[in-house]
Amino acid sequence: MIGLTPRRPPERAGARIPTGRVAAVGVGVLHRYRPEVLEALEAHGVRPTPDTPPRRVHEFVNDLYRFELRRLRARQVRGEIPRREYVRHVVALRKRYPLVSLPLRHWTRDM
Repeated sequence: MIGLTPRRPPERAGARIPTGRVAAVGVGVLHRYRPEVLEALEAHGVRPTPDTPPRRVHEFVNDLYRFELRRLRARQVRGEIPRREYVRHVVALRKRYPLVSLPLRHWTRDM
């Protein structure tokens, strides 16, 4: 079935993201990512090309965030993180992923 295949955890270092779709035959859509967005993406090893759609990059970064969140929860369940400190760890993780909550319209500049 389509859409029910579980995703593998994305590779972190030097992660490559598949390029975007073509808007019309022979005409690609190019995106100018804001420098601060590229810097935040680079912190996670993500380097989108101008033809990579922001939505795809956002999905990728969101998957990274959710993967790390699940890993953090597993550590708490195993007793590596005391329950009373878990929230502090979640907040720290969330601060490492500010792009997850940044609307896509703020990721790029108009061309």
